[in-house]
Amino acid sequence: MKTESIKDIMELNFGIKDEYSQQEFNTITELNINRFDAVGELVPIDFNELSLFNNLQNLTIKQCIIDKDIMIIISRLNNLKYLSLDDCEVVDDISLFFENIKLDTLVLNNINFDLLELEKINVNNLYLYNTSLNKDINFNVLKLDVSNCTIAENININCSGVETLVISMSMYRNLDKELNNFYGHLVVMEENGQYIKEERDI
Repeated sequence: MKTESIKDIMELNFGIKDEYSQQEFNTITELNINRFDAVGELVPIDFNELSLFNNLQNLTIKQCIIDKDIMIIISRLNNLKYLSLDDCEVVDDISLFFENIKLDTLVLNNINFDLLELEKINVNNLYLYNTSLNKDINFNVLKLDVSNCTIAENININCSGVETLVISMSMYRNLDKELNNFYGHLVVMEENGQYIKEERDI
């Protein structure tokens, strides 16, 4: 195995081996892939190895360069329900990926990408962290969490299809100006993002 993160999880579950069986790969439902080890050193990654995990449901990728080839590999994980991209650099247009993959939850933390690609997204729950909402955009998800985002002035964020919206207190103060056409369950978080300040239906 080339990918250090995958090697570690297999050794943790099944001990050190030269090879692992497909049955053993099939028992793994969650993976965390990180480009750096605990001391900050670059480690090798081969995303093709993800295809070994037929029952993978939760995948977190940290500090990696994401291109369309990697997204194609991810889109072939038929049982994947949760995907988190954390501090990754997106170097290709991945809008086709957003159209073709069906996820329950997508988490994007400090990711550089064209916001308009999110209009094509096919997920139930979308969590955006450390993201600047700087374009007019229509969100079409059931749950949207933008409590750790900033919204530029004179931007129209259309939430008409959203059932549950999670925002910060500063957004709440400017709700009418920043988040249009929202009628559903509103969750207002403290500015530190750790505690619920208010929760109600509107």
